[in-house]
Amino acid sequence: MPLRLSRERLFENVWETPIGNLARDWGITSAKLRDICKALHVPLPEAGHWAAIRAGKAPPQPELPFFEGTSTLTFDVRPRESLVQWEARAVSPVRAPKPKAAVAPPKNTEHDGIAPRYVPVSVWATMVFGEHVPHNNTLLRWVHCVFRRT
Repeated sequence: MPLRLSRERLFENVWETPIGNLARDWGITSAKLRDICKALHVPLPEAGHWAAIRAGKAPPQPELPFFEGTSTLTFDVRPRESLVQWEARAVSPVRAPKPKAAVAPPKNTEHDGIAPRYVPVSVWATMVFGEHVPHNNTLLRWVHCVFRRT
């Protein structure tokens, strides 16, 4: 959905809402929104601005400087999905479900006379967690915490 903003309206939005929230609502990154503001010479709130407002101290808002370039901006936005819409889809927007790994059941080693083998952590995690396997770095951190020598 295209969003058409005047430079003045962009200035008002940036000073009414934190840039991260505004960018998330419009479906773009905050770095992209900062670049747009820089290109249009729209001043941004300084660090600590929103903390000062929460503390009850309203820092002064600067004037919008004169700019000879384009005064309107049009870009495609992807509005943020509400929690109700996300739950209605019943699919996580972060990652698609992983296919289940085929894991062979462990052999009964008591009767075979074969020593037990180590199971890779990723295979163990698939057997325990199913499709909700934690990231490999998390698994390795768990292993290091359990087998850490004190």
